[in-house]
Amino acid sequence: MAETQSRLAKAFGTKPAQDARDSKDAKSMLAQPLPTKKSSAVSQPQYAASAAPKSEAKEITIRMPSISIRIDDNFKAKLPFLLLMLLLFAFSLVLFEKSNFHTIDIVDVGRLQYNLSKLWSISFILFMLLFSFALALAMFYGFGQNWGLTLVVPLATLVIAGIASLFYSSGYLLAFIALALTLSSAAFLASLRTQVKFSSIYSTAGTAVLVLVVLSFLVAFNQIAANKDAYIDTFISSGVTASISQLQVQSGGQSVTLGSLVTPAMIRSVVTNESVAKWFKDIPEFKKLSTTMQDAIVAAVYAKAQSDLPALLADVQVGETQAPTVQASGIKQVLGQTPAFVAFYNNFSMLTAIFIASLVACFAFFIKAIASVLCWLLAKL
Repeated sequence: MAETQSRLAKAFGTKPAQDARDSKDAKSMLAQPLPTKKSSAVSQPQYAASAAPKSEAKEITIRMPSISIRIDDNFKAKLPFLLLMLLLFAFSLVLFEKSNFHTIDIVDVGRLQYNLSKLWSISFILFMLLFSFALALAMFYGFGQNWGLTLVVPLATLVIAGIASLFYSSGYLLAFIALALTLSSAAFLASLRTQVKFSSIYSTAGTAVLVLVVLSFLVAFNQIAANKDAYIDTFISSGVTASISQLQVQSGGQSVTLGSLVTPAMIRSVVTNESVAKWFKDIPEFKKLSTTMQDAIVAAVYAKAQSDLPALLADVQVGETQAPTVQASGIKQVLGQTPAFVAFYNNFSMLTAIFIASLVACFAFFIKAIASVLCWLLAKL
């Protein structure tokens, strides 16, 4: 048997010892239990995890600011002042509408003397006083208040502005919103102050009215840019045409007669003996007269014309002097050829808005001063 195995090994090129070891290893492998499904399922992810390259996970954290609204005793104590501020704000909008301010008042040069009187009208003066008081109450409400509770001011004032615009012209909506945001900014900025001093009150009021000036610039620029051609036509027709109309008033109403136009020298140059004789030569009866009689008639007519014709022409009225009629469109077309007017046309909205903002800034100074004093007095109570 051993000899047979050795011959087979020589025939196939293997060694007996090696075959014995291989058969022994095969028996040991058959003796081991087969892996269950659970072990294979566990070993497969471990292999995949070991095969994949290791990477560090990066976390991105986004933190949102939290709004904490805490209704405390301070809010309850200042709630009546908040309601009074809203009431005064509503009345101030009514007085502002009664002041009858419009953007076109700035460019209507022909009615400038009437539009300027609106600045010291009773309605506008009362508006400044009520809005100053409302601004003082908005700052007083904001001092020491949680800034989350100051959001009540923009919500309430914007609702009042929207309701007021429904009763009046829609053109006042943007102006009402600007006034509402002014009070809202005053309350919010006051809530950021730690100390209630006159300097902090005055600084808060100054920043609030600065918001009003900026918003007035934006509102005016938006309204004028939307209808720039109409505003420029109004400016030209009320400015340049008004000046021409003034010249018409000064020169108009003067009657024109032939005596003022025809001088005696012109009469002598036209009415001569030869011209008078030429007038009569086609008359048959004149031809039948003698030469002496013809010369006498020509001389008499010539003398009468020289003496009486100027007086007769002075009584003949031919009309009245009138200046030419000029339209705004024609003036704009002529001025449009000049570089200066082109630059003026391109920057008209900006220039007019700056002028309106400057005018608002002048009155905002008085509003800031009155509101600062009133808020300081309220804080001392």
